[in-house]
Amino acid sequence: MKRRWFRPIILLIILFVALYYYRKQNALMVNNFDVSTATFKEVEDIIKADGTIVSQNQVTLNFIMPGKLTYLGVKKGDSVTKYERLASVDAKELETALTASYYQYIALEAKAKEVEDSVKNHDKDESFTQATARKSAQTARDMAYDA
Repeated sequence: MKRRWFRPIILLIILFVALYYYRKQNALMVNNFDVSTATFKEVEDIIKADGTIVSQNQVTLNFIMPGKLTYLGVKKGDSVTKYERLASVDAKELETALTASYYQYIALEAKAKEVEDSVKNHDKDESFTQATARKSAQTARDMAYDA
């Protein structure tokens, strides 16, 4: 009877030994990598190249009025920043045009008031000619204001 228990115990021992070596071998395969500590360092790369740099952003300068260029603050190849003054045009022509437009508006405003006064108290019996004159004067005044 003692021999009957002997074989299963030997088989169990062999099975445990085989399982132990199998797990140990798999553990070695899984842990087969190098361990190192990460450190912070400044990366320095130098790139040398020959060629032409083409800007992706180009701007066409437009002025309100044509005229004589009185100031040019940059030359070809200069770097510019947003809202930097690059050039200016003589403002005398612009001021002259502004003054002329203002006086034209004043004249048309006076004409519109004159026509409106002439048709005052005629809302119910305003003639077609009077309505046309009033609307024309008001439209001319409004257009001069918008200009």
